[in-house]
Amino acid sequence: MGESMFGRSSAGFRWTLRLLLWSVGIAFMLPLYRAGVAFHDVDTQQQCANETASAKGPQAGLFQQQRFCLCMFLHSGYLESRRLEPALDDVMALGAAPCDFVGIWKSARRRSVYRITMRDDNTFTSEPVADYGRMSGSAAGSGYWGENDGRLVWIYQSGVTWPPDINRIESQSADKFTLIETSGERTEFTRERPLQSARCPSA
Repeated sequence: MGESMFGRSSAGFRWTLRLLLWSVGIAFMLPLYRAGVAFHDVDTQQQCANETASAKGPQAGLFQQQRFCLCMFLHSGYLESRRLEPALDDVMALGAAPCDFVGIWKSARRRSVYRITMRDDNTFTSEPVADYGRMSGSAAGSGYWGENDGRLVWIYQSGVTWPPDINRIESQSADKFTLIETSGERTEFTRERPLQSARCPSA
């Protein structure tokens, strides 16, 4: 009985030691893996940007971004492709910018306040409001936007966010709407002034 108990104790110790070594190995390798993925993403982004730079037409910018996102998806591994698939579905479904959202808006979330210009050609620019930018660490950005099935999609060209940022629209009225961020926080948009165009005369 003593030898049997000793054998079980020894086997348990060996398994505990293995688990400890595996945990240490995973903790050591994970940062290297993330660094490798980040390097691969940067390299792939440049390759896809080069491959999709020839789009033309009135919605050429958005079409180019859709091709870019598809390219990134096709160059991703299995796990990454599973993560990107929902975002890709929303990006590929985007069409002409809905006029309800065209305009110049102030967006506010905690200490982060931006002025966001959403144009009818699906482009946007965002800049931090001066009084808050330094405190929040905010930075200007630009890219393409669109709406699909109650979600706003932001595809950044500067102030890079990858994959595209997708926010559910919680509420909407003529001059206000609220987005749910991926973190669960809410961002309140208030229209500062309209941005009229031939396609959106009352925006």
